[in-house]
Amino acid sequence: MVGLGYVKWQLRRGKLELDVVLQRFVGHYPLDGMSDAELTALDHLLAATDDELLDLFLRRTVAPQAEQAALVEKILAAPIRTSQ
Repeated sequence: MVGLGYVKWQLRRGKLELDVVLQRFVGHYPLDGMSDAELTALDHLLAATDDELLDLFLRRTVAPQAEQAALVEKILAAPIRTSQ
């Protein structure tokens, strides 16, 4: 099982664009509500470099594993929250 603290730390990226996308995802899908399989896929996905992640999120490349590809789609589909 992947530790939540470790995944939270990995979510902090060096590129603002990645931080925005990933924080939007976590805001809609809290980590403590994710299955072990999803957390493992997220952990493997976040092992990529910032440039590799940016390419995935801009759909320039495809994730190497089906679980990661599904997670990329879920990350990109997370709704944008608007303040009222």
